[in-house]
Amino acid sequence: MSLVCTFVAIVTRLGLVAAPVGFPGHVHAWVALPSYQQSDPDSLPGVEEVDWEAERPLRRLHVDVFHSETEPFLASEDMRRTLWNLHVPEVQWRLLMRPSSASEMVLRAANNVLHSVTRIQHQPTTHIQTETRAAALYASAMTFLVGRPQAADAARFVGGVVSVIKEQFPLDTEPVLSRLLEFVSDSNVGATNPEIGMHLRNSIARLRDPSVEVKKRKSEKYWIGMIFRHAKFNYVGVIIGWDEVCKAEERWIIEAGVDALPRGRGQPFYTVLAADGSSRYVAEENVVQLPALATSWEPEQKLGWDVVRALALVGTSTIEQTFSRVEVDEELGRAWFVPAVSTAEEFPDDTALGVEYMQKPWHRY
Repeated sequence: MSLVCTFVAIVTRLGLVAAPVGFPGHVHAWVALPSYQQSDPDSLPGVEEVDWEAERPLRRLHVDVFHSETEPFLASEDMRRTLWNLHVPEVQWRLLMRPSSASEMVLRAANNVLHSVTRIQHQPTTHIQTETRAAALYASAMTFLVGRPQAADAARFVGGVVSVIKEQFPLDTEPVLSRLLEFVSDSNVGATNPEIGMHLRNSIARLRDPSVEVKKRKSEKYWIGMIFRHAKFNYVGVIIGWDEVCKAEERWIIEAGVDALPRGRGQPFYTVLAADGSSRYVAEENVVQLPALATSWEPEQKLGWDVVRALALVGTSTIEQTFSRVEVDEELGRAWFVPAVSTAEEFPDDTALGVEYMQKPWHRY
């Protein structure tokens, strides 16, 4: 996309009318030739796009800047064939073949950033710095919110901003949420999505309340500071919080397929710091305690300083806020992040389980 924008800027400075086209899967450039401007001096990039190759004299071009060395010019028939193969409704074809506005391209760029970060998170061989990931998520979420404040999914963008701030910049959470509430009020988002303003006001009120919500254990199997492996995605992480049942938004529950899990939304859910630096919400049935017992097909997976250092490196701020120290027994292959005073106040029964885990002979908890 950046290459196309550079091309459009150069063509515009040469005196021609040009604009990017947000075609599905691949952005290209729209260029109006002098004959186009002479025949319709008041026309703007937004006219109906038909079979431009058949026009005489030729008035416009669609340029594939990225593949300019092989096939620089796009044919209308090829573009329609692509849309057909993508199962795009025919009524949308003309709109997608038109030049795009600046706001449309900004939103597309934000979506590309968000998609790239999400894709990398699921690639165990690719590492992205925590600060880079946080900046990308924050920038894309804010871009969506500013560009489409009254969209039906604006609540998801607000949730993205809140999540990044709480995870990476906890001391800035209240002022950022207060400014965000001002923006939501000024942009009339509250009229379309009243739950957004309510959510922000409740979050700010909780931050200003010095009292701590104490969570007493009931049926929870695991504890704060426990290092685990995800049963499905196989990544390693450390537990930094838990809920008795799933307390995520209904939209996330549906998208994540929580109700399709054997134990559904009624089982405990754990907030975890993953080895890639991301914060995730994991069902108890997907948590595998480490070290894991050996099986007939794989050896016992133990814990040591290498795992501890990896988690501390990608989540330094979260580790420092949540835990006071780490205990490692390399002989037994165990490690445990010891809860800080504030964390122990919120989860008063978890510390004893961590101590028991480190001291007793190995068994399944």
